[in-house]
This record gives sequence, structure tokens and C-alpha cells, in this order.
Amino acid sequence: MGLHYIYVNSQDKKADEVVSDFTINLHNPITSVKRVGISSFTTSNNSYNVNVNNNKVRWLEQQVDNMGQPTRNMEVIIPEGYYSINELLTLIVRLMTGTTIATDKDGNVIQRNIASEAKVTYSYSINENYEVSIIGTSSSNTVSNKYWGFYSHLSDMKNNLIHSILGFEMISQITNTRNITSLNKDYFKRSYTGAALSLRTLKANHSYSENNSLLYLASSVLSNNSITSRNEGGLMTSMKTNILETIHINVSRYSHIHLSKFGSDILWHDMDNVSLSHFDLKLLDAHYNINKEGIANYRCCIVVETIEPDHREKELMYKEYNRQAYALAHRP
Repeated sequence: MGLHYIYVNSQDKKADEVVSDFTINLHNPITSVKRVGISSFTTSNNSYNVNVNNNKVRWLEQQVDNMGQPTRNMEVIIPEGYYSINELLTLIVRLMTGTTIATDKDGNVIQRNIASEAKVTYSYSINENYEVSIIGTSSSNTVSNKYWGFYSHLSDMKNNLIHSILGFEMISQITNTRNITSLNKDYFKRSYTGAALSLRTLKANHSYSENNSLLYLASSVLSNNSITSRNEGGLMTSMKTNILETIHINVSRYSHIHLSKFGSDILWHDMDNVSLSHFDLKLLDAHYNINKEGIANYRCCIVVETIEPDHREKELMYKEYNRQAYALAHRP
């Protein structure tokens, strides 16, 4: 058994590559690779908590006394960046209150307010348990009395919804329907000021989280034999993965993230006795998307274990070498 150590600094990537997705070419290929693992990883906690994968807030509005009118499907987009929880909520409720354009369930553009409807004004609060509440309010006249609630496509729920940063639970608190009807209206909140505050308030089931909790260091070359279990639509399935190592983010913003492993602590990935001349490295977020925004440079150490030639093969090789040497030395 032989051990080789590859020290990687993302600053050495090519100019046209990004920190979270680049390729390393080795000057001297490593042969007979048995397995690889990560022994150390260091970076700073700079990544955005809002990016292209989770920057949309979608919700529904429907007049209570006129269910025959089309449900208004609303959407606002949050600019990418890092936000404190109060900065994020202030921006979300301002955009939710101010938008005027909606679509129906078929995607046709319609006005948010029909006839003399008053718009819903959204606000937020945070309790002592760090749980977020969104409150919908409109004036006490009949045409202002609306049902409202968050929604998302099922496919988008597999990604990191901005609602999950806020602590709202998928499926139970975020509907996947685009239409409020008489059959499902009781699942939504009311904006009527004559109703109790609790009937107008959607409270998160979990505490908010400003920071991502995980990063994944991945490689399509180095971990192509790895298997993981994931929850897909409520079903646990096993599948191939390119995850090399899970990196827990348990430090505050702008602090350094450190991972160190030694010996049996290293998570090994089998390589089937291959020759290693190049490999890729990717940084993924907690939902397996390539992290491209706000990512700081990082350093890591990759341990490569190689297979030594079999002792029987060595013995035969030396016998043949000695035989040829004897023959040369005793030529007639």
C-alpha cells in the first residue's frame, strides 16, 4: 500500500473556471489507485443564502366571496445575495404587497385586483423561538376578504426554497396546487381584518436559518462508485452520487470552516485500480446544486491510496531478471 497526498488550492484554477467547479491536471499520473478520500478542507463562510435556486417567492390569492373568479398566482424575485433574516423578510413583504401583476392557473397574465378589490398588505413578525409569521391584512369590506397562501411546483420543492430558510415546511405549509377552490379553501389563510389575527397569519413550523447548514465537496471522477440514500417525494431511494465529503457549516458568517480527518475517520471512495491523471472538484449546496455565488476560495488535501504489486508477481519478476542476468554472465 502506498499513500499520495494532493494539495489543492482553488486559486490555482484556470481563468475561465469558477471556484465551485474546476479541473485539476496532475503533472505525474498516479497509477494503481485503490481509493481516495479527503483529509482536510478549509474555506470561509461567504456563500449567499439567496441565489438563483431559491430566489422566488410564490403565493396565491383568491377572493372569498367570488370563488368563480380565477385564483391569482403571484410571484416575486429576490435579488441574489446574503441577507439577515430581518433584511430578507422586510424585502419579501414589501415585494408581496407592492406587486400588481398575477397569472391564472394556466399562466395567462391577469390583474392582481379585480374590480374594486383592495390589495392585501403583508407584514411579518418573529417570536422568541425564532419562528417567522407572515400576516396578510386587507380592509374590512367584503371585496377585500381573500384567501392566501404559499405555493410551489413539486419540482421546485426539491431545491432549496426560500420558504425553507424562513422555516416554512414543504407540502404541509406550501401547497403544490395553483388554484384555490371551495374544496381546498380551508387550507389557506384569510386577509379579512374582521377575522382573528391567527386566521390571517401563516406561522412557520421551524425556526429560521440565515446560513446554509451544509456544503458538499464532489467529484465525478473521484467518487463515481459512491452510493447514497435520498428522500425523493417521500420515498427513500439509493442512487449513485458524486459526493466526496460532507462539510458541516457550524460557524458564523465570514468565519472559517475547517474539516480535518485522519486514518479511519477518512471517508474512502473506491477507484478500481485506475490510473489518475486528472479530476474535477465541485462545491455543492445543501440541495446538491453547484454553489456559484459568494463562494470563497478553498484549500483541501486529497489522500490517494495505491495498490502495491502482488508479492507473487514480484517474485516471478525477480526470478526472470536473475535468470536473464545469469544467462548473460555465462554466455558460451
